[in-house]
Amino acid sequence: MAAYRLKTLGFTPVVFEAGDYIGGRARTRAEKGFIFDTGAVGLLGSYTKTRDVAREIGMEDRFLTIHPKGAIPRDGVLRYLDMKHPIKSFLSSDLFSLSAKLKMIRVVRDVMRLGRHLNYEQVEALVTHDTETVEQYGRRALNDELYHYLADALTRGAWLAPSEQASVIQFFWTAKNFTPHMYSLKGGMNSLPIKLLDNIDVRLNTAVLNVDERAGSVQVTSRSGTGESSETFDGCVIAVPPGAALPLFPQMIAAQ
Repeated sequence: MAAYRLKTLGFTPVVFEAGDYIGGRARTRAEKGFIFDTGAVGLLGSYTKTRDVAREIGMEDRFLTIHPKGAIPRDGVLRYLDMKHPIKSFLSSDLFSLSAKLKMIRVVRDVMRLGRHLNYEQVEALVTHDTETVEQYGRRALNDELYHYLADALTRGAWLAPSEQASVIQFFWTAKNFTPHMYSLKGGMNSLPIKLLDNIDVRLNTAVLNVDERAGSVQVTSRSGTGESSETFDGCVIAVPPGAALPLFPQMIAAQ
């Protein structure tokens, strides 16, 4: 997205991608005439700005609105949940005991407490609340039942991230922004990033090793099949999770 926006503003962006395909967690495979999303399978309905971008680049007709049904296994049995009516479905399901359903009030209270800050625009106000992982929160504030079948399941499903590493803010954010419908894409989820990066210099199989901010410029050191190289740019957008960003940009720690 950053590269696309920079290009529309007249810049000449370069994208470094360590993998061998465009899309990151949005990975799509085509086999024998069928299309499989092996990474992210959809977008929450609250991703309205993503749909706006799709409209901007002529892909709105490829957006599909779906009302998914989820299933969480417990005791060897799949417990189905109607995502079109998530609250009613969760409360009526035998996935949770009565005590767990009452305990769920704690989640509602915590989400409401941070509600206005759990948006797409700003995260600064959440920094002081980012003090534990989903697993730590689940075991401290909830119980094993809600941790395994609500917090852990929702986090892994929405973020493709293990709850022992994901921030509790990710769980709260998903709970607050969850919608009864989702978006999927004809042609697979990675068709959007591929379209966004059309006519942009994308260097696959090129891992960034270090980003060094200097006066008026940024030096990026990377490794590809031909070896290591360093290039100078006007700026750099580091689009990786924080845990991966810190080793790449040590100056971030010094700035804090």
